[in-house]
Amino acid sequence: MTQSCRGFAFIALLASACAPTHVSPSPVPMDGDRIRYSFMQDSSRLFVARIVSVRTDTIVVERLIPSMTGGAAEWVPASIPTATLARLEKRVGRRGNAGRGALIGGGVGVVLGFFCANEDPGWLTPTPAQCMIGYPLSGAATGAVIGALIKSDVWQPIVRPLRSPVGPENPAVSATAIEIGVQVKVGRGTH
Repeated sequence: MTQSCRGFAFIALLASACAPTHVSPSPVPMDGDRIRYSFMQDSSRLFVARIVSVRTDTIVVERLIPSMTGGAAEWVPASIPTATLARLEKRVGRRGNAGRGALIGGGVGVVLGFFCANEDPGWLTPTPAQCMIGYPLSGAATGAVIGALIKSDVWQPIVRPLRSPVGPENPAVSATAIEIGVQVKVGRGTH
């Protein structure tokens, strides 16, 4: 293998390693998916619902409405024209909040460390340096653990106009993925 071929192979390998593993297209809403949406009249108010059926111009959803008398909540169906929506998102997963928890815990630790550092010295009282280092670190660690346990929904915007889900009525829509790869064979050769 010549020197220029090795260089090209190395660049191709580096480019394929740095390339994203997949492109995340707009999710296609399917029956049973959890969505949130807002209307053009008031785009700041979000509603959460689950999809019953999807058509290109209308989404039929069910919203869980709590009882005003203390009884059980009810699933209430609604038909929403897509032209009236300002925002439409699909829940694509859940994630923990370890980073946010570490920041909050570290902030609380700094405040507690400040109070600890200003206490009168005593036999079991830590030094001011121990207070200003120990409390923020332990607060950040505790916050990260608690934040990792608290899960949040991950929402992804749905691009409109909507496509109908894959089915017998619309066989042209496909849910297949396309992957591109690079294979580099590195071996010993003669010069």
